[in-house]
Amino acid sequence: MIFFVFFACRSSKVSVEDTSVDVIEDSSSIEQPESSSELVDIDEDGFLEGDDCDDWDPDINPNAVEIFDYIDNNCDGIIDYDGTFSGSISMVATAIYEGVPYSFSQTCSGSLERERGATNAQIVCTIDMSQENADILLGNEVTVAVESTTLHDSSWQEDWMVTSSDGWDTPMAVEIQWSELQVDLGEKIHIEGDLDSFSLDMSVEGDLYRE
Repeated sequence: MIFFVFFACRSSKVSVEDTSVDVIEDSSSIEQPESSSELVDIDEDGFLEGDDCDDWDPDINPNAVEIFDYIDNNCDGIIDYDGTFSGSISMVATAIYEGVPYSFSQTCSGSLERERGATNAQIVCTIDMSQENADILLGNEVTVAVESTTLHDSSWQEDWMVTSSDGWDTPMAVEIQWSELQVDLGEKIHIEGDLDSFSLDMSVEGDLYRE
């Protein structure tokens, strides 16, 4: 006798209970905690170290008064009277030629550069040749200059050299005076110079301003 065995195949239905997917968020959209390098006011003068050019000294900050001490007290990038200055200078001269005096008047350009006291300055006068005997007595150009001088004060007097394109030169006593740091941060320089010789008298005067 042959027995037939039937196997019933039962299908099983599998249910997925959790089909959620974890989403990784873009780190750029997540609020980051405050940086540990947050700016502080170390010297407690009311200015954060990002605005205070010396946050270890409470006397140095953007509200400080600039004084003459070779330090940028008010954090404006300018130390004391340093900077580049320029302006117009008036020159008048009287020269004697063959016993006859001739007078000259000229507007000149002046410039001065000072960095931590080291100073170079000059006054350049391009002479108006329509003035009688200007070519003989002054030449086409007259320069009054001083080089590589170190200034330690707001006022100073020294001999500058007057040089003519005609080939002669002679010293001139020149005095310069800065305006007050407490008033306008030394924005202006007043210049006066005098030359008194046997055959030539010359004076220069005017103001230069920080560029």
